Amino acid sequence: MKSSDLAQLRLRNQRIAGKKFTKPEEVVAYFGAMQAQDYLGALWAIGLRMEQATEKAIEKALADRKIIRMWPMRRTLHVVACEDAWWMHALMTPGLLKNMGQRGERFYGLTSPVLERCRNLVTKALTGDKQMTRAQLYEALEKGGVRIRGDGRPLSTVPSDDPFLSTTSRGLHILVHLAHEGLICFGSRAGKQQTFVLFQEWVPKTKSIPREQALEELVVRYFTSHGPATVHDLMWWSGLPGRDIKKGIELAGVRLEQLEIEGKTYYCGNGTGKLAKTRKRVDLLPPFDEYIVAYRDRSAVMETRHNRLINPGGNGMLSAVIVSNGRVIGGWKRTITKSGVTITPKWFTKPTLEERKSFENSVAGYSAFLMNVV
Repeated sequence: MKSSDLAQLRLRNQRIAGKKFTKPEEVVAYFGAMQAQDYLGALWAIGLRMEQATEKAIEKALADRKIIRMWPMRRTLHVVACEDAWWMHALMTPGLLKNMGQRGERFYGLTSPVLERCRNLVTKALTGDKQMTRAQLYEALEKGGVRIRGDGRPLSTVPSDDPFLSTTSRGLHILVHLAHEGLICFGSRAGKQQTFVLFQEWVPKTKSIPREQALEELVVRYFTSHGPATVHDLMWWSGLPGRDIKKGIELAGVRLEQLEIEGKTYYCGNGTGKLAKTRKRVDLLPPFDEYIVAYRDRSAVMETRHNRLINPGGNGMLSAVIVSNGRVIGGWKRTITKSGVTITPKWFTKPTLEERKSFENSVAGYSAFLMNVV
């Protein structure tokens, strides 16, 4: 097997090609977690891996508490199956929380007494299955005596690589910190506004599982859904140290396959490491799709020279891409009007006639998803 085969295997194991799911929660549970900082993109990321999916059906799964949008790892929003939310939170947030606490106190003056006041105010505001927007929670904090707009320190003292630390986003840092503690998460949308809820009310706390069992489960799910991938890929995706990943691989045993490809060691789920014929296809992937974002090394699916085209700011904000047979060949943007949706491609390489036709088919599929046409 060659490195050029990785794209084909990942395309199938990511369920972009081949067998699809029927329910949103099945997709999300299969992946373990799916990046979701772009809300509408996350809906499509789930939908493109389903049979006859609609945007409405994905949103209903969120409202019905089948899946949940939360911060389980890397200080980044993901969608997680509700049945997995608590053990994933327990496994991956402790290290992040310690770091956030130190930085929050240093740059925002969020001392232990201040954070305790925030917990009490937010808990009081949301208790009873209430859902509130960010602006409403900010108002509750301000009325309770907690400032949400920084502590007066100059912007030059704030690390430029940290999106949660600026003199104008103290409130956001508070909410993200409380989310990492397991106090709050996202509920359903109120119009176009996201709402926050109490985590334990929205998803009743489940019985904890031993850390080693959680490690094994996380490792198996990642390599099954994302494989073939490396230890470093999973370290990047989960934020866990290499020793934890290697322990998880050891615990997984025969649930995983090990592949040696051009001198590098890759892992995938048992029975998922064999190449199979797939029809040629062009797919529209949303911003931050797992097919792109979930790997430290993305060279198997895109040329290095295209990195700046999907991440123009060099800040990790990945745009939507067009993928042909597993390789990135362009980007795309959507425009929604009263008459429907228009997809505008930006080709990185000149597409063939076959690719253009397949692109149009994918556009039609995405339009049906948005218009809730099954």
